[in-house]
Amino acid sequence: MHRFHTLFALLLVFSTLARAQEPDDESIWTNYDFVPGDTILFFHDFEGTRVGNFPSRVGYLEGAMEVVALPDGNHVLRTQNEGRLEIPLGQPFPERYTVEFRVRTTDAQGRIRVLLYSAEDRGTRKAPGAVPIVQVSGREGTGLTTGRYQAGPKAVTESPPALFLDQWADVRIAVDGPYWKVYLNEQRVANVPRVEMPPAEAFRMYMSIYPYDGKDLYLDDLRVAAGGPRSLYDDLLSQGFIATQGIYFDVNRADILPHSMPTLLQMEAMMKAHPDLKIRIEGHTDSTGGDDVNGPLSARRAGAVRVWLIEHGVPAERMTTEGLGATRPVAPNDTPEGRARNRRTEVHLLQT
Repeated sequence: MHRFHTLFALLLVFSTLARAQEPDDESIWTNYDFVPGDTILFFHDFEGTRVGNFPSRVGYLEGAMEVVALPDGNHVLRTQNEGRLEIPLGQPFPERYTVEFRVRTTDAQGRIRVLLYSAEDRGTRKAPGAVPIVQVSGREGTGLTTGRYQAGPKAVTESPPALFLDQWADVRIAVDGPYWKVYLNEQRVANVPRVEMPPAEAFRMYMSIYPYDGKDLYLDDLRVAAGGPRSLYDDLLSQGFIATQGIYFDVNRADILPHSMPTLLQMEAMMKAHPDLKIRIEGHTDSTGGDDVNGPLSARRAGAVRVWLIEHGVPAERMTTEGLGATRPVAPNDTPEGRARNRRTEVHLLQT
């Protein structure tokens, strides 16, 4: 087995997997509190990589990994055995940041493992040392180990959600200094108050699947961003506007995805707590797709946010919308990180 450096590991090991759809009942997400950072440090969805190649923007360390196209045309990173890669940030880990990625497997027995750790750790997979490890396990629950790999007491234990066969599972991590929260789909699976993360300018990731049955493990949508939860109202008053990456939409559509709930609930609470507040909701896109697509798309997305707030009790007359497409970028559109920053929702102060 390959040796590798590891401090913080997110371990996905599931004994059985069943086909199902991600729940879309809004009530399921009301206690979900993940809010992504807004300053993109790294983003890759593998769409710019030729099928059969390893993505050049991700550091290759070892193993068998390649980009493949799924039946829907989506490009993803695949392994049918194991591999290690590096996610460069270009700066040391900030005090507050978030990490997001998606995993999917065709192995009905769930014999997969995905580990995320610091590039500066000097442990090994079998013996990382006396350091904390967060585990998400279908057999063992979820917890924080304080000793060697798969050893030591669990400081946190919560019931893990299911990882569905051949369905995407969204993994999200929110870091605030030593405080870590880990989420799988709509559920928080670890809430860890003290994690010591060696400072580094890169994450490393290990991914593996049982290699003898021809099954696949896929990885997609790697995203690391500085920032996290904040006071929307304070920022709105001090800056005159707020920009958020926390409202998610289907690709090329205006359907709001359910994990937008934390940001939407913050907006709802702000509007209800300040009944004289009037705002303009703006939709912004990157430059992909052309003006004839981006303008109408951004307008529909801004309108969808307004409709959600109206349906949740905010008076319609307190909100206007505007779709600006790619006309007001906040970053160059020539990098994935820049395009990700430009895909945003802005709220502008009209009256208090």
